[in-house]
Parts: sequence; structure tokens; C-alpha cells
Amino acid sequence: MNMVELACIKSKQKKKFYSENHSKVFSAVLRFEEIYFDELSELLDINEKELKEILDYLIERKLISKKNFQYCSFEPFESANSFLFSKK
Repeated sequence: MNMVELACIKSKQKKKFYSENHSKVFSAVLRFEEIYFDELSELLDINEKELKEILDYLIERKLISKKNFQYCSFEPFESANSFLFSKK
């Protein structure tokens, strides 16, 4: 069982991802202690616009918590290396 399936089971709801990119972003956010937006975009080979949409989707479905994000709004991007996510 992968981390995505485990998270979906733990949420006690069937949550489907739209694409493989959704799964990749979710897994990456779980794996890293902290990550910069541009690093995540480059690492997963996903453009910034699509990455923002995927993160919004994951937050909306309560698969990731918005409280862990260093800033709540993704637009405008504060800078290319702004913190995206931190578990600290």
C-alpha cells in the first residue's frame, strides 16, 4: 500500500486524485520536512500554475493542511524561492 492509499484510508473517505501529478505532489509534501515552491515544481516537473491548482485541490479535500504553509495565498508568488511548505 502506498502513502496516498494509506492517507485516503485514514481519512475514512474515498478520495480520488485527478492525475498522477496529484499523487506525486501529495507524496512529496508528506516526504519533505520543508520545501520551496520552485524546488517542488522543478523536482516534480510540474509548472507553477498546475502545482498551485493541485495544492489547492489537496487542501480543499483536507489531504494536506493549509496551516503548514508559510503563506496562505499562492498568488502573487512572493519570490521564486518562497517557502511553500514546512512541517516545523
